This record gives sequence, structure tokens and C-alpha cells, in this order.
Amino acid sequence: MEVGKLKKGFSQSVLPVLRKKEVESALKGFRKRDCTYTAWKLVLMFLLQMASKQSCRKEVGEAISNRVIRSNASEEDSGYCNARNMLPEKPIAELAFKAGKRLAGKAKKSDLFFGRRVRVIDGSSTHLRDTPANQAEYPQPEGQGQGQGTPIMYFSVLMDLATGAILRVFTQGGAAFEKRLFRAMWPFLKAGDIVLADSNYGTFAEITMLLKRKVDGVFHWANARKHSPHKVVFEKGDWLETWERPVAGYPWVDLRKLPELITVRVISFQCRIKGFRPDKIEIVTTLLDPKKYPKEEIMKLYARRWEMEMRLDDIKTVMKLSELSCKKPDRCRKELYMGILAYNLIRTVMLDAARRAGIPVNTISFTGTRDRLDVFGSGQLMFEDPVGTYLLVLDHVAHDALPSRPFRFEPRVVKKRHNKYSLLNQSRDAARHALSRT
Repeated sequence: MEVGKLKKGFSQSVLPVLRKKEVESALKGFRKRDCTYTAWKLVLMFLLQMASKQSCRKEVGEAISNRVIRSNASEEDSGYCNARNMLPEKPIAELAFKAGKRLAGKAKKSDLFFGRRVRVIDGSSTHLRDTPANQAEYPQPEGQGQGQGTPIMYFSVLMDLATGAILRVFTQGGAAFEKRLFRAMWPFLKAGDIVLADSNYGTFAEITMLLKRKVDGVFHWANARKHSPHKVVFEKGDWLETWERPVAGYPWVDLRKLPELITVRVISFQCRIKGFRPDKIEIVTTLLDPKKYPKEEIMKLYARRWEMEMRLDDIKTVMKLSELSCKKPDRCRKELYMGILAYNLIRTVMLDAARRAGIPVNTISFTGTRDRLDVFGSGQLMFEDPVGTYLLVLDHVAHDALPSRPFRFEPRVVKKRHNKYSLLNQSRDAARHALSRT
């Protein structure tokens, strides 16, 4: 590969959101005066901190040793924490989603589903510090006594299936969040997209509104709905049926604006996995043409929904975002968005490594890629020869392939024993008061 093309590919695929001019443009007006933690240095440090999930004190020490900030800067982390807290929320989110959009744009035609992009939607949650501000905006689940739980931020994610890029994230406090956040993502779907989701979605109204946007869907069958007796059978386990408009209304849409009937396709099959009992799975989709979209291909597409679960596991477990450390909700969201930015950049490196080695991107380890970037990115070689170092990183990442373990299953149990301390099931004030009386 020519050096000129390599430099262009490197800058376009990995560093666009990290360019100093782009970051300062997104954070225009933030810390204009010359100081230790300028917008560029602050975003760079925050990003590296989220990628490695280390303390603020350690991040400041590494920034001094790597000459990101001046060597005579204070090693105390208060200045960095205060500057990080002052970062505006919206530009951080846009930087993260811009990285996801660039990554999704790298998908080849062969990565698509019959030439169409597939967007996967799912919800998850993360725990916050138990502070009054976090409790007010992201309260703990109902049924838990005061002081027995922590605030929970629920969020929904819009992911590109081909590349694993996170395109949008929306947050909400309280349960029953997925439906509302699903509708918030509709403006970011384009005509020709295919939505892949579980049984929480795919109601009559949602399918109808997606079809108006020329967006098709593949959903797990909602058990609450009964099958229609009016069917057009293609083959065993594959038929068309007609849905009637429901009598009960939806609070977010006028029933009179919905058609009286819609036609959907239902695919039913038995899933047989070694170690598990056979499970009957039914899929409802608006991809009605059995010749253009064969039954087997839709079954394979639905099976890939598990990739969304793995990507969420990368974000929450590998990057340790299952718990956020900030004490205010806006700062927690910035922490989440910066983690998404780091995730999208790591996935970009994984895709580049897979393309260079000619292997599927799903065979590359996310954890291994993160660890190698952590090592190579802080070395002197990265500063002296960034292009050559990036090539070296890609080679190392590609060689860290995941083993092929089809039909692997493990018991959902934990072997490690807990320590001797009991769980805190009351407020800290009440616990302190109880201790003072003993």
C-alpha cells in the first residue's frame, strides 16, 4: 500500500474526531485562554481514560509523562476533574456519533443484507452513584426501599450490524423506557434500512409508522398477539398473514391515522442447540417476497441479533461502563458518550485490521484491540512514526483472533466467593446511626 494512501486512510478512519481543529470547532468557546487543560488536551485525556477506565489521578500522571500537558503541571487531579466537568454535553455526544457514522460508512456492499443496511436496536442500563441529583433524574427501580439500591440510567442503542458502529444513544430514567426511546430513533433511520429487534418492538403501530418511512423490520414474535386465520402459505414455517388494526389506542399516535389492515410475513422454526431443549422461534417481518428474501437468510439475519448483545457486553463489561462514577446526571451522560466514542474508535481499528488481514471482523478480539491500543498509543514510536505504528497495531490485532467454539455453552453461575461483608440494605445515615448505638 502506498504511503500517501495509507496516511489518508489512517486519518479518515481513525483520527477524524481526534483532530485538534475538529475538536476545538465542536467545543468552540470552551476555555479560549491558554491553560493546562485546553479543549483538545482535555478531550484526549478523557477519551484515553474511558478507553482504559483508570482513575483521574493516574490519567493526569500519564498525561504529564507523555507530555500531553506541561511537565510542571500539578499532579493533583482536581484541576483535571473540574475542567472535565465543565465540558458541554452535546458536542461530546456529537463527536461520539460522528465516529459511529464514519465507521458505518466503511461497510462494503458484501457486508449488507441484500444490499440494504441493517440497524439493530436494543436497550440496557447502567448504575450511577447514589447522590440526590442522580436519584432525581434517574431514580432507582420501584419496589426497592430507600437506601437499598442505586440510581439506574436506562438507555437504548442504535447499532449498525455490518460494522458494529454505535450510531445513536438515548437515555431515560424509570422503567418502560424502550418503546419511547425506540420512537426517538426513527428520525435517524433512512429509507431502505432494515430494523432488527426483539419482541419488545414490532407492534401494529410501530410497523406501520416504519413502513411510512420506507423502513422494513425483522422482529421476534410478540407473544401477546394471536395468529391471524387468514394466511398465504409459501412453505412449512413461512407464510403471510393479515393484521387488523387494534381496538385499544396508543398514547403516542391517533388510531385513525393508521391503516385498517397490514400484511406481514411470519417465519416459524425450531432452534436446536447442543445442550439446550429445542426452542420454537417465530419471526415477524415486512420483507414479504420469499424469492428476494429467502426464509433461511432471514433466519440467519435474526440469529445475528446476538451480536448486539455482545457489543453491549463490550461496552459494559470490557470498558466497565456498567457503573458510572460521576455524581451528577449530565456528567454521567458525558462519561457514557465518551465511552461510546472510545468504543467506536476501537471498532474502527478492528475493521481496519480485519480488512488488512482479509478475515471477518467478528473474529477479532475487542479486549485485545483495546489493550494493544493502550500499549502502542502511549509509546514513543507512536509519536515518531504514527503510520508505521498503526500498521504494526493492525498486524498485532489481526493475529489475536478469537477461537472458533461453535455451540459453546456454560452454566450461569459464579465460582468466586464473596467477602465477609454484608450488603448495604438501608441508607448510609441509618447504618451509621446503628453503628453509633453499638
